Amino acid sequence: MLASELISLEIPTLKPKDSVALALDLLSEYKIELLPVVDKENYLGMATEKLLENIIDDHTLLTKLSLECQNETVAADEHFFDILKKSNQFQTNALAVLDINKKYLGTVYKNNILEQFSQNASFDEKGGIIILSLNKQDYALSQISRLVESCNGKVLHLFISNDKEDPMKIDLFIKTNLSNLLPLKATFERFSYQIRYFHHENTDSSIEAERLEHLFKYINI
Repeated sequence: MLASELISLEIPTLKPKDSVALALDLLSEYKIELLPVVDKENYLGMATEKLLENIIDDHTLLTKLSLECQNETVAADEHFFDILKKSNQFQTNALAVLDINKKYLGTVYKNNILEQFSQNASFDEKGGIIILSLNKQDYALSQISRLVESCNGKVLHLFISNDKEDPMKIDLFIKTNLSNLLPLKATFERFSYQIRYFHHENTDSSIEAERLEHLFKYINI
C-alpha cells in the first residue's frame, strides 16, 4: 500500500484565508487534531488544535499563523511502513502527500492507515500474532509455513522488519489463523527460533488496529 492509495478523501482541507474559528469547527466535526492548509496545490502546513486554541481572536486568518508540520511530508509512492516510520519520527498523526513536483495530493491519517492495513492483512479474521527474531541468512519461508501447518494452522499474513540494533537480523511478523499460539510457540522454540512477541486473544478489527500500532512501536517500525 502506497501513500497515494491511503489518502483520506473524506477529510477537508483549509485555505490560508480561512479563519481559526472555521478550522476549530472542522476539527471538532471530524474529531481530529490537525488539518492541512493548502493554497491551490501548494501545501503550507498543518493547523493543529493546540496551535489554534492558543489564538485569542478566532477571527484570525490562518495565513497569519506559523503553521506546523511544514516539512513533515511523504511522497506519493512511499510505502505504508515508511509512512508509519515518519509518523512516529515526527510524532504526528497526519502527513501531507506530495507528488514528484511537490504539489499537494492529500493527507494520510495514522488511524485510517492502521484500519486499512488491519483489513487488508486479515486482522479482522480470528487468529494470533507472533514475531520471531532471526538471522537474515536463516530466514526460510518454506520452513516457517511448514511449522505453522504442523500445528494445523496457516499463515494469513507475513512481513519482515529489519532489526534496528543488529543489521544482520530481522523481525518476522506472522499472522496466523490459530487462536491458541502456545503449540506453535513451543514448535518454533524447539527449532531454536527466538520469540519476541506473541498474542492470541480474539479481538475486533478496531481493537486489533490499536494493538497493531503499539506493536509497530515495539519493533521500531
